[in-house]
Amino acid sequence: MPTKLLLALSMLLLAACSGGKKFSVKIDSESLGTQKLTVVYTQPDGHRVLIEPTAVNGEVQFSGSATEPSTVEVFTSSGAKLVSFKALNGEKISITFSPDGPIISGVGTTLTDTLTADPDTAKFIAPAIIVGRDTSECWDAKGIWVFTSSANERTKAVMDTIRAHKKQVRDVFISSAMDTWREATRYDSATWKQGILPEGPVAIPQLSATPMLLEVDSAGQIIRRQAL
Repeated sequence: MPTKLLLALSMLLLAACSGGKKFSVKIDSESLGTQKLTVVYTQPDGHRVLIEPTAVNGEVQFSGSATEPSTVEVFTSSGAKLVSFKALNGEKISITFSPDGPIISGVGTTLTDTLTADPDTAKFIAPAIIVGRDTSECWDAKGIWVFTSSANERTKAVMDTIRAHKKQVRDVFISSAMDTWREATRYDSATWKQGILPEGPVAIPQLSATPMLLEVDSAGQIIRRQAL
């Protein structure tokens, strides 16, 4: 038998023995921006699988192997859980996000009705904001939060957005340098809440890029997420 034919048959046998099919996942979320994600799931034999795909411009795709239904957990670069769901070989899973949370669908899957999203994905917990050199405050979560991290991001359009919501806006500058914040805001003539957040995305898991606006309701749920 020709060598090439033997090689082709060997590859087919190897694919058959290894189960062949995989599950694939596509996540589309504008708020993800560009960052490395961590995906974890457990195979039937107890082996823990870790994947680290990179989201680019809010989109990421990855695949895995699960011969039995497995729970897949996806975490952001800051360690916050983005979403969790069930997956099985042959599944083509698509995940998008709305103001109410993840929307998960599967193509040609028997697990569509059992897929679940993390209910706390959109929960916002107000961090402690430094409003002076020696003073920090926790503001009420409800309202409009605008996050910037450089003077260049504080464009006329961004400042117009802040001023339009000045009665309820929380204007938060992300930096560990107090002087940088002071310089970036010195000409604002602010009549609204302003503060600096040294921890950045670690304190705001939903924050993947700046400038960004988050609108939070009285229950602490994010009802609007907008890149500025």
